[in-house]
Amino acid sequence: MKYLFLALVALVSQDTATLTGHTREVSCVAISANGKALASGSVDRTVRLWDPASKQSVAALEGHDGEVHCVAFSPDGKLLASGEMYKKLKIWDVASHKELQMFTDSEGAILGVAFAPDGKRIFAACKDNAARVWNVGSGGEAKKLPHNWMVNGIAVSPDGKLVATIDGGGSINLWDAATLKATKSWQHSSTGRAIAFSADGKTLVSGGGGAVKSWDLASGTEKASAEFEANAVAITPDGTLVIVGTQDNLVVALNASDFSVKWKAEKHERPVTGVAISPDGKTAYTSSMDYTLRTWSLK
Repeated sequence: MKYLFLALVALVSQDTATLTGHTREVSCVAISANGKALASGSVDRTVRLWDPASKQSVAALEGHDGEVHCVAFSPDGKLLASGEMYKKLKIWDVASHKELQMFTDSEGAILGVAFAPDGKRIFAACKDNAARVWNVGSGGEAKKLPHNWMVNGIAVSPDGKLVATIDGGGSINLWDAATLKATKSWQHSSTGRAIAFSADGKTLVSGGGGAVKSWDLASGTEKASAEFEANAVAITPDGTLVIVGTQDNLVVALNASDFSVKWKAEKHERPVTGVAISPDGKTAYTSSMDYTLRTWSLK
């Protein structure tokens, strides 16, 4: 019994802090490339900026008309993008907290967002069965990447050459970022919700209905899988761990090599909606429908 108790403690000891401030469900979380800024979006229609060191909220960005579904920092950390249910994608200045730009030509809610590595374009997953691409700063008409289902997740490869999308039908699509033409497609499962590239650009991790999976990008073959109802996924910079946020309130750390469980914890009281990992790989941040964000030690 003593050894069982110690094992259970090990499963939950990674939780280090709780961040509070949102007044409704927290939908998403992102961290800047330098690790100095954290952002979250909420059903309360605000985007909050946090200081990862102090774990304190430093600003609440207001101006969205509906619940905020997604946030992403530009590579230089100076801009923040946020997408909402009423078809709007906003660009904010992180230092001044001012809104700089807004895109409104999506015909559905913005469910995911990612900057290109050069910061000149922004890619969005949209509920109207398409992903979209806009030019940052100069604007212009959006270019569409069509799907058969709503697009729930989107990611850009570290070298900026590929865009990955995952939709509600479970389809994963790879797109050439320059031509915006589809290059590969395969099936995750019945439902797709989240997608992430590894730092070396060789692996893709997908999450959704009943499973988390990793894929070899060169061949398109499945490398590993685990049975979790995943809402969010992220890969540590060294490629050793996959952090998963689940529909049944769990935060799970999987060994990337074979998807065996390193640890899992149920500290959130409602579904986990987002995962972000610090650039040094030492900390994970999760958002939840329980109105909070949590931090987790990965080292």
